[in-house]
Amino acid sequence: MKKFIAIIVFIFAISHCYATDSIRLEIHFDFNKASINFLSKKSIDSFLKKVDTTQFIIKKISIFGHTDQIGKYYYNEILSTKRAESTEAYLKLIFGLSINLVDKLKGFGKRQLKTNSYSQLNRALNRRVELVIYFEKKKVEALKPSIDTPTTANQIIAISPKISYKKLAEKIKDTALQIGSIVELPYLLFIGGLHEFLKISYPYLDELYFVMKNNPTLEIEIQGHICCVEGTGDGIDYSTGQKNLSYARAKAVYDFLRISGIDANRMSYKGFGHQFPITSEITEAEKTRNRRVEIKILKK
Repeated sequence: MKKFIAIIVFIFAISHCYATDSIRLEIHFDFNKASINFLSKKSIDSFLKKVDTTQFIIKKISIFGHTDQIGKYYYNEILSTKRAESTEAYLKLIFGLSINLVDKLKGFGKRQLKTNSYSQLNRALNRRVELVIYFEKKKVEALKPSIDTPTTANQIIAISPKISYKKLAEKIKDTALQIGSIVELPYLLFIGGLHEFLKISYPYLDELYFVMKNNPTLEIEIQGHICCVEGTGDGIDYSTGQKNLSYARAKAVYDFLRISGIDANRMSYKGFGHQFPITSEITEAEKTRNRRVEIKILKK
């Protein structure tokens, strides 16, 4: 029965409303919790893939939080607002922290129940956040100039260097891995010139999350790097206009883990610009590998 309840709790509903150019999503929360759980994050990630970003641009997002019928009105008003705020934080991490797409954020407490039943299953349906994402057809624009050149996901898969990939969990358990060791995350990739993850990176972000969760004493420094600039300086992050691209990429990984529930005290982050290239950057595959994030083991 518990397994059945869990499956129902994390089902998300999608409806395409072409007349209003909007898409709707509903995610659910654990009892008396405001943080987004792992399955709801996966629901959001899958949901966002429904929007063809090559054709449409997201204009605004509305976020509405709700609770079940247990508890006092005032407490539930606060809890529902916190659920909406944690959803906003996760969305901002995905879209870029400098972009404010959320135009409405409100908690309704227990004023808009989906069901009045007090059964465990039905109360779980009331513990939710509703998202409405509005979008419009993208205008054709010239690409922004970037010396950290964008590459499509399919191209990256095709040109990625033939690195002997070993599961991160196995690397961490390896007794040869000492304090101060650097671990490369070869398939955690970014859009060129931005600190936004490519979609193919999310399984490897999830892998890093589970390693941190399953090794509670592990402490790391997240290190960002870039390619294709003269000298050792940093590149421009075109989502913010600041020359701190490697730093922003490291922080994006840090923010993903922190929002996922990893204690911030176990992590730090730092950008190294172009100080430590590991390839000659002649081929596109070599450039891709330098555009990377690594972790330094601080404590095991």
